[in-house]
Amino acid sequence: MIDWARARGGLVLEDDYDGEFRYDRKPVGAVQGLDPEHVIHIGSVSKSLSPAVRLGWMVLPERYVDAVLAAKGNGRRGRAFSTS
Repeated sequence: MIDWARARGGLVLEDDYDGEFRYDRKPVGAVQGLDPEHVIHIGSVSKSLSPAVRLGWMVLPERYVDAVLAAKGNGRRGRAFSTS
């Protein structure tokens, strides 16, 4: 997947679907760490807390942060960390 994304300038969307429920073995590492410029890591706490909490996150390549925040419609509010 990473090679495909690099060769085509594409993105891999990584959903950490069951990352919060791994108690019987070591967690699997995130693909996003292999190439942070071509992978968007998405997760939430909806299964471990409650869907009503509505807490989720995206780990984005820096070049997409402003566009995602603009689409969200809240400017820069909600942005916890910056790599710049």
